[in-house]
Amino acid sequence: MKDVYQAIDREIGKLLIEVGRDTNVIVLASHGMGPHYEATFMLEDILTRHENYSPPKAYPRLTRTLEWVWGKLPMVMRRGLKPASEQVKARVDPRTRRLSTRKCFKIPNNDVYGGIRVNLRGREPAGRIAPGKEYEEFCGVLTRDLLELVNVDTGNPLVTAVHRASELYPGEDIGHLPDLFVEWDRTRPITHIYSPKIGHLEKQYHGVRTGDHKAEGLFFAIGPSFHGGQLRDQVSVTDFAPTIAELLNVELSQVDGKSFLPLLATADALQAR
Repeated sequence: MKDVYQAIDREIGKLLIEVGRDTNVIVLASHGMGPHYEATFMLEDILTRHENYSPPKAYPRLTRTLEWVWGKLPMVMRRGLKPASEQVKARVDPRTRRLSTRKCFKIPNNDVYGGIRVNLRGREPAGRIAPGKEYEEFCGVLTRDLLELVNVDTGNPLVTAVHRASELYPGEDIGHLPDLFVEWDRTRPITHIYSPKIGHLEKQYHGVRTGDHKAEGLFFAIGPSFHGGQLRDQVSVTDFAPTIAELLNVELSQVDGKSFLPLLATADALQAR
């Protein structure tokens, strides 16, 4: 690691020599790194306990027979029968049948935020939650119950926030995303959790990822537009594009961040040395 940092330092030095002192330069390092802690590997257990779910009877032999028959059908017939096939699959396929009888379930997202899909009528093949009032009430109750989860080993809340996809992402394809994103407290190991709704749940993480990015990163800025010193407050990674755009006198609209150029240009925003 030391060799890598020294090599990066040398190359940045060469670039600074080339551009000269009259050029504004911002060097953004990667996010910090730390241990990997999250509870997405527990999310399916949390959700099944939340609705007191018991797996229904499955029909694996019938499922295999129907899959064989389906594979023999011409493609044109498959396209025409696809809606009916999804209904049949929801009733007999072991995995699909388990999901079809649920009110919600975990879907793949990433290790930082757990993804929850509501079994919504009119969207899922065997939807159970009606759109509108019932959907809103269900998401509200589930959010409240998730926020009650505690990391028993620390006594701290396990979930820091539950986000609605509809509040984060615009567009017509919103229906392909999870309905809810669960943000975990990732500061400490998670093996034993508790809430009044689900009781105690203990489980070990067996994933291959032991390290992860941290939100806190590092950047350097040098040039005639910047005042020397260390900033008192943190800035967001989304603020860099608006800052660079302002330096270049380029208008940048419809972005989440805002320019922090005023902070770099004044001594009031810097820590005392």
